[in-house]
Amino acid sequence: MKDRFVPDSKTYSILLDGWGRAPNLPKARECFREMVRMGCDPDIVTYGIMVDILCKAGRVDEAEEVVKEMDANNCNATSFIYSVLVHTYGVENQIEDAINTFIEMESKGLKPDVVVYNALIGAFCKANKFKNVHRVLQEMESNGVDPNSRTCNVIISSLISQGDSDRAFRVFRRMVKSCEPDADTYTMLIKMFSERNELEIAMNFGSI
Repeated sequence: MKDRFVPDSKTYSILLDGWGRAPNLPKARECFREMVRMGCDPDIVTYGIMVDILCKAGRVDEAEEVVKEMDANNCNATSFIYSVLVHTYGVENQIEDAINTFIEMESKGLKPDVVVYNALIGAFCKANKFKNVHRVLQEMESNGVDPNSRTCNVIISSLISQGDSDRAFRVFRRMVKSCEPDADTYTMLIKMFSERNELEIAMNFGSI
């Protein structure tokens, strides 16, 4: 194939995306290295795909190195890339790194969107820091960023897993005023009330 045409960044991005979906991290790394070796500069799409692949593989430190490489090449990371990093640090229970990454994003002039805020909320929920979750929700309101169903679901799911179903339902009643619940929201509530033997309430949610 390479004898017929010279692959460009778009071509390599498609290949990387394919290896990421496989998933096959060694092949993704090989593809990325080949791209650089061939003198084809990665663009923001390529970098974003590579960061996402590395984070999903639990290689967040390696993903951070890719972001540093972006900075060195004057290619600014997007809010999507930072959301992936914040989310992964949260999953790994590295709350300080999640916060520092969020702060780093803001220091570069990037305004957090609902995806980044959700990633930070998820990190705080994972660390059982629900006071911080409320602070993030307040900051979202101050910055004019509306929560979405994902915001609601992350908090409710975490509270249910902690055995605090009453608080989870209070969160639902409060947040339903500002964001539209989705099928996952109702599924969690139906299961929660069913396990509490409150079948009538569960059935009411099932009929919505």
